[in-house]
Amino acid sequence: MESNVKENQSKSRIRPIYFIIMGLVLIVAFTSAFLLGKNLNNAKGYTEEVFTLGPVYSTSEFTVNLAETNGMRYLKTQLSLEVDKKKVLKELGDKLPALEDTIITVLSKQRVSDLDNVDGKENIKKELQKNINKILVNGEVINIYFNHFVWQ
Repeated sequence: MESNVKENQSKSRIRPIYFIIMGLVLIVAFTSAFLLGKNLNNAKGYTEEVFTLGPVYSTSEFTVNLAETNGMRYLKTQLSLEVDKKKVLKELGDKLPALEDTIITVLSKQRVSDLDNVDGKENIKKELQKNINKILVNGEVINIYFNHFVWQ
């Protein structure tokens, strides 16, 4: 009987130690796998790119009649122009009449079918960018964002 008691006591001491050792092994395994996976991603060229926005010039709101609608349809929009250099912001302000004329000219040439899909909007951005860059000397517009875009 005494040997059964000793055997039960030794088994009850082993069980907690067993669970502690297994817990430590699992923690080490998961930590190693996490660190190894992180290093493999960096080794394969996976890097997180952080989106950064360069200097931005915000335009006033534009309302233009759309082409081929006899004045029955219009576009109301406001743009933000991302530029490559800060000094371009001042140049855009100094050339405001030419900038606004360029934007109005490009937008008023658009048809309803140009505005009806994502590709059409991207084409408008490219056309605006190309025409605005023609009036700039100190740098260029590198991206255009529509802040408001409503057509009816």
